[in-house]
Amino acid sequence: MKLKALYGGMPAEKLNSLLPQFIAVQGLAFGHPSAENPNGLSLFFMRDGSAVRDLIDSLETMGRENLKRASASGKALVKDIRIGDMQVPGADIARRLSFRVGTNENNMTNYAMYRVGFRSIMIEFEDTHLNLPEPRVAEIALEIRDRFIEFRRKQAAAGASGGPSTPTNPGTAAGKGAIDIRDEADLKAGLRHFGRNDYPAARDSLRQLLQRQPAHAHARFMMAVMAAREKNFGEAWKHIEIARRVSPGNEKIETFIKRLKEVAPR
Repeated sequence: MKLKALYGGMPAEKLNSLLPQFIAVQGLAFGHPSAENPNGLSLFFMRDGSAVRDLIDSLETMGRENLKRASASGKALVKDIRIGDMQVPGADIARRLSFRVGTNENNMTNYAMYRVGFRSIMIEFEDTHLNLPEPRVAEIALEIRDRFIEFRRKQAAAGASGGPSTPTNPGTAAGKGAIDIRDEADLKAGLRHFGRNDYPAARDSLRQLLQRQPAHAHARFMMAVMAAREKNFGEAWKHIEIARRVSPGNEKIETFIKRLKEVAPR
């Protein structure tokens, strides 16, 4: 509901296509107490990188239309609208929208919106009175990205220390190298579709995860369960044996194998 209210200015078709791509949004407003409008910093977790690009493009289009309407209404003077790329090392996409707005030429405020995408994350920085140079904005975006990656690494390390008690443990292959935030997004999408018995959609999400993490025990477990329910027992055995190798001794996996042997012994 909050997202619908926030982006209510978008065409309904575009908004409805974007909403399923959101995983989570976190925002922070900050600034001097005397500031009329605070600066804003938001972190968008999207389904994938293409959803980030689509979101940024849609927000730019909506912003451009809103500025046109504000200028045409006569209630505000809008000048120096600039929309274009900005340089952020390592970013998949980085865009800036800036303009000046006020009631008259002697009462104008500089305004800038920066949006930077790293894979399936979009960082949005709203500058209403700091007037930061682009290199500083790039530094802020990179620092946020690095802090988030470090947070995820600590989260993963804390989870790994507890041992493989459930199929959610992705196994040794998933514990090596940099954490890919798409993995959790695909797993959550797979679980959501699985819970609704929408197996084709669940498989689509889990296959994307398994392309990056072939030894992801939880994904393999769910693929095995869906295959068994559809009586595709050969496929079920293939997935559950991989899950068992990755997470040996896992109670849920062993229980599933016991039941699978009863209906489709090897």
